[in-house]
Amino acid sequence: MLPKSHYSLLEEWIKLLKIFQREWDLQNQNYYYQSPIWQDILFFLQEKIVPFSADFADSNEANLWQSWQTETHRYVRLLTTDLLFFDTAKQPMTKKVKHSLVSQHLESAIALSQNMIN
Repeated sequence: MLPKSHYSLLEEWIKLLKIFQREWDLQNQNYYYQSPIWQDILFFLQEKIVPFSADFADSNEANLWQSWQTETHRYVRLLTTDLLFFDTAKQPMTKKVKHSLVSQHLESAIALSQNMIN
């Protein structure tokens, strides 16, 4: 079982991702990769998730936490790339494909984090 501090970190992370997801679903702005909420997500990742660790009584829990950190970082890198391509795309089909990819990666990142809580 994860320490309580990990649960609060995960809950805060999920909250940020869901706020961004709501903004993304509305599609009422340009340059999502520069939006304040996306910048908050990047900051949270670098300042709170990447350096965060704790002593685990069980090595399986430590491995699970480290895997979550790695996968979360991977999803954010994928999302950043997809957001950049989405925002600079000229072709409607490219925008449509990137929109779909961002939605999928966002859902996966949220599900990954929710699975850690459950």
